[in-house]
Amino acid sequence: EIEQLTRQLQESGSSLIVGDTGCGKSTIIRAAAGKYQELEREESLSQGRKTALPPLVWRTTASDLIAGMQYLGQWEERLEQVIEKLAELNAILFVDSLVELVRV
Repeated sequence: EIEQLTRQLQESGSSLIVGDTGCGKSTIIRAAAGKYQELEREESLSQGRKTALPPLVWRTTASDLIAGMQYLGQWEERLEQVIEKLAELNAILFVDSLVELVRV
C-alpha cells in the first residue's frame, strides 16, 4: 500500500485514502511521504543537482481551516490559498477526516 501510494504521488500528485478509524491511514501516508522524499532526493542527486528540499507534508483538519471564519465561503478561499502555496513548495496536503471537511 505504501509503494502504491508513493507511485500515485509521483504520477498524479493526489490520492484519497479511505478507511475506518484506526486502520492505519495516517501511518501509510507518513511512510509514503518519507519514501517519496527519498526518491525525490535520489533523483536530484542522480541529475547532478544539489539535494533539493524534501517535500513537506502539511496535516490539517476542517476545524483548522474554518477557525476564525465569519462568512460562508471563507474557508474555501483559505483552502484554495493553502493548496496554491503547497503546490509551489511541491508539498503534500493531508486533510484529516474529509467527511468533516465536506460537512463544514
